[in-house]
Amino acid sequence: KNGTVNPVPQDPDQGGYYGRRYPHDSLIKWESMTDVQVHNLIRAMHGPYPSAYTFQNGIKVEIEKSSLLDYSHLGTPGSVSQIVTEGVIVQASNRGLLIEEINVAGEELAPADFFEVGEQLINDQEEDIDE
Repeated sequence: KNGTVNPVPQDPDQGGYYGRRYPHDSLIKWESMTDVQVHNLIRAMHGPYPSAYTFQNGIKVEIEKSSLLDYSHLGTPGSVSQIVTEGVIVQASNRGLLIEEINVAGEELAPADFFEVGEQLINDQEEDIDE
C-alpha cells in the first residue's frame, strides 16, 4: 500500500509442484507404513481434507487422531491388538499406534466402541475409491 514491497523472483529449481490429490492418497497401508508414517498421514490429512482412512469389515473408517506409543507393541500389521482408555492400539508395519478418534459414515465414534481386539483393518477396497 505504501510502495515498499521488493519483489524477489523465485528459483524454479528450488521448488516443486504436487499434483491433484486423489482419495487413495489418504489410504493407510498398514503392511508397508511404519507407525510414524501412519501417524504423519493421519495428521496431514486431518481437515479440511478428507481424513486418512482404512476399512474394517467393508466399512470405511476415517481416522481423525492418533498418537505414537512410548513403548514397543508388536503384532500383525493392521490388527487391533489392544483396547486402552485413550482408544485402541493398531499395528503398523513396525509397531503399534494409538488410534484416539475415528469417524464412520459422518459420525464421530470412540474407537473402543467400534473396534474389537483381533480385528484386521485392511486396504483391499482401493479399486472402489478411485475418482
